[in-house]
Amino acid sequence: MHEIHGVCLALVKAAPEARPAILASFASSIDVIWTVAKRQLTEEERAQSATRFKVYAEAFVAVLQRCVRDAADGGTVALCRSLQRLLEEQGFPEAEFGPLASYFAELLLEEDVQGYSYSERASLVMPMPARYDGDKRSEEEHSRKRAGFEVVLPLFHPHPEVNTVIQLSEPKKRKPALDEYRIFSLPKKAAGFAADDFVVDDELLHRAYVVLATHLDAYGSLKGLSPYARLLLWNLLDRNDTLFSALYDQHVTSESMRQQLLKVRELLAVHKQAFEETRVAARQTASLVGWYATSAQWRDQALSRLDELEESDWYLLADVYRSGGKAIFPNYARSNAVAHLALGAVRKLDKIHGRELDGAPPMHKVVLQLLLPLLMGEVPELGECCFGHGAFGANSPHWQRRRRKLKTVMDEVARKTTLSATKTSASSQASVCTYLCASLIFPLQCLGELLELCSLVTFSPMGFDAFTRSFLATNWEEEGAILAYLLRREPANPSLVPLVGIPRVYKDMVTSVQLLMADKMVPYVVEARRLAGEHARVSVRHRSYPYWKALCTMFDEEGRFDDLCALQVSTKEDPTRLYTAAGLELVPKVWPEDLVGLREEEESCRCVAG
Repeated sequence: MHEIHGVCLALVKAAPEARPAILASFASSIDVIWTVAKRQLTEEERAQSATRFKVYAEAFVAVLQRCVRDAADGGTVALCRSLQRLLEEQGFPEAEFGPLASYFAELLLEEDVQGYSYSERASLVMPMPARYDGDKRSEEEHSRKRAGFEVVLPLFHPHPEVNTVIQLSEPKKRKPALDEYRIFSLPKKAAGFAADDFVVDDELLHRAYVVLATHLDAYGSLKGLSPYARLLLWNLLDRNDTLFSALYDQHVTSESMRQQLLKVRELLAVHKQAFEETRVAARQTASLVGWYATSAQWRDQALSRLDELEESDWYLLADVYRSGGKAIFPNYARSNAVAHLALGAVRKLDKIHGRELDGAPPMHKVVLQLLLPLLMGEVPELGECCFGHGAFGANSPHWQRRRRKLKTVMDEVARKTTLSATKTSASSQASVCTYLCASLIFPLQCLGELLELCSLVTFSPMGFDAFTRSFLATNWEEEGAILAYLLRREPANPSLVPLVGIPRVYKDMVTSVQLLMADKMVPYVVEARRLAGEHARVSVRHRSYPYWKALCTMFDEEGRFDDLCALQVSTKEDPTRLYTAAGLELVPKVWPEDLVGLREEEESCRCVAG
């Protein structure tokens, strides 16, 4: 090993043209070393190792020649660094303060400017500090040049002792060198859940094994052993303080001490081999434990977030129907990207839970035909979910008569009511008002919740479209699978944790649609919205009395006295954000138009009395 380190040092110090001769001399030296070493071996050992040693020696010399040839253009520092790396890879690491490492440190110190130096001046214009006004009102004012004249040095100064071409450079400020701690500096900073702490300790233990083994092989004693390998040596000696004190930092003075060192070297080889064999599995286990810890944290956050959502109604839409008032909530239905992701997730869950719908149509059809158009301000379709109650069918004579009656009532009320009496603001022209029954609130609430969860994908660094493609193509079914996907693709992005609630929202949507199908008034709501949108005298841009009155009349005739809610959604496109403002409000049972007849009767009574 000393011969190898000496040759590497000679290669670094020698001129490029002298290096081939050094390599040739080293190859012949290896043959001499092997000839001498064979005398210490038995005939059997000599026969077994002759061919193996020759092959290894030739391969090592070839690798050394290739390393010198490849690093020849990089200079002495590059060659020294390459040789150190080669020695580590080939199993001949240098001691902590070996000759090659010391020479490499000297080269680095020579390259660095340690004192005053001289260099040719790049410009004869004297540098001026930036202007500073005291309060730094703006970056532009601060970066302006200082007021005054520029100083330009003459190329040839009138005084010959003044040199304006060469300038003096001050030394750089350097931190004190810490070569002593170079080998045992921390490989990486310790992070959460102690998994990375284990990796750090594992790397430091490996370096201690290498340092202790190299020191014993190179010096044959523990004199001058690095203090960072003392703990490892103490553990190898079963923490025997007496034996440790007798061996550590002492020269070999007796045969018994030499035998003890041989035992330590053999024990070190056994421990190091066991360490190397279990190192990969231990690192994998530590990484797995760290992943489990991160997964537990994510699951903790996700489940606590879902529990919070379960404890309170989303946007309090149900409370609006029960107690009155108005709820304003963000509506993501007009965002094509968000709606596409939500429909894809619902369609994916439909395929998984298709047998658990209990007669309800696939949820993506209900969303596409009924719920999504309502949030977009468009006309919904009369799909099969509207006639699941069994009272009448889509083509039954009873429903056809009721449709005609609904249109007739709306025409009569619209003819009696003048549209000029209703004043609409400029902002209402970009919105649509739809009247809903109570059974539609829960499904719309579930869809709005799902759309908002999908909008969180905007926080993904991989982009909305790329995340959507990857997410929908992944095989997930329940919260755990979505959580595993997020940990795999977005491990440092906790803002996407609420996405694990998608299956739970889907199950709520199935329940809400099953309740919706049992309500026979849903077809009236959908048909009234279609007629109001097509009617010449009825506007859906604001609260329309004919629209409301016709729907209330049909509710009364069917024996239902439910309160109606007004859903106001914006249809104005805004490319700067994903959502628009929407509102749900309970509609009063008495309108000013209902009091017109009472006022006329009161006026006539006053006239008769007068």
